[in-house]
Amino acid sequence: MRGRLLLVLLLTSPVVELAVIIQAGRRFGVLPVILAIVASTVLGLAVLRRAGRRALSDLTAARDQWASGLRTPPLPGAGDRALVGLAGVLLLLPGLVGSLVGLVLLIPPVRTMVRALARRSGPRAVQRRGAGSPTVRVISVDSVEPTDRGPGTPPPAIEGTVIDSRPEPAPPGPAHPGEPPAGSADAP
Repeated sequence: MRGRLLLVLLLTSPVVELAVIIQAGRRFGVLPVILAIVASTVLGLAVLRRAGRRALSDLTAARDQWASGLRTPPLPGAGDRALVGLAGVLLLLPGLVGSLVGLVLLIPPVRTMVRALARRSGPRAVQRRGAGSPTVRVISVDSVEPTDRGPGTPPPAIEGTVIDSRPEPAPPGPAHPGEPPAGSADAP
């Protein structure tokens, strides 16, 4: 569903942008509209330049944490910086609607609301689609070997007992007593 919505947005946004630019040009004049688009592009470049430096430092810090063996949640503020980067991209692209959305995303309370919305909808999306792997429950851990790991080495294996928490499918059997099981040579 979200993939289709994204596809529709990507396909219709140029048409909407063009229609808005034409209407704004008729209402305010061509020169002010062109100046607004150029100004938003320059602002987008500045925002991306600043956000790019921060994102690069975040990636470097995350890489260093990973290499040292620390498995921590994303760096504080990473979501906020990602939204600022998105705002920069929207400002950079020519168009008035995208620039307006980009400007709104530069307002800190708006970014807070967007992050809260993403936090609330994220778990629901995972529940709808599934996490991509079976749900498991660990009932005991036999041993964990601490190791000094260098960059690029995989994490150590944890030996233990795992039980798949999904119910096993029922074996094929007769639909009614007295009938042969489905799929057998005696089945009609």
